[in-house]
Amino acid sequence: MPIRILVIDEDPLVFHGLGRLLNRDRFVMAGHISDLGLVQSHRSAMDVVLMELHRTDEDGFSSLRKLTAEIPSVPVLIYSVFDSLGWIQTAIEAGAAGWLKKSDSIDALEFGLTRIHSGQKLWPSDWIVRAREGKRSSRRVMHPEAPLTTREQSILQRMSKGSTNRVIAEELGISSETVKEHVQKILKKMGVSDRTQAVLLALRKGWIDEGQ
Repeated sequence: MPIRILVIDEDPLVFHGLGRLLNRDRFVMAGHISDLGLVQSHRSAMDVVLMELHRTDEDGFSSLRKLTAEIPSVPVLIYSVFDSLGWIQTAIEAGAAGWLKKSDSIDALEFGLTRIHSGQKLWPSDWIVRAREGKRSSRRVMHPEAPLTTREQSILQRMSKGSTNRVIAEELGISSETVKEHVQKILKKMGVSDRTQAVLLALRKGWIDEGQ
């Protein structure tokens, strides 16, 4: 069954253009709105949301927060001409499932829509590196106490490298199920919902040692 896409964009031409470019066997355009207040009328007819962010103030992110709160079961893919680290971090915190630049190819868009529809995340491949570089260049000195055990910190460090539970288990000599339990505890202690948010928060707090 094709993935149904609701487009949130002030320009209706974007909706019609994507309708012509996307693979019609895999995707169907469920609708286009520019007013977030109309999203509920499309709720039963969409699988994913493609939302443009182009404003330089907080309006776009406020709308994103409202959207993900109202329809938490529907993943939102952001597309924008911008890809600044601050914008991506804010989008993650606001509940977005992924981010693409408008200059990316239609193949990249199709990949991104399919990926978030399957429950996965899609972030620029270099965003963790950029977050680390930003932390190195910052002169702020942070002294947080990570609310994690030594084992949990070790697992979090490996999570930041993109290691799977299986790889972490092999490196630490424990079972994948034990790693899974530790990851769930890490997310709960850090007050986040997924691994991406945990790594991002750890980078911000200085709980991850980039040198390891």
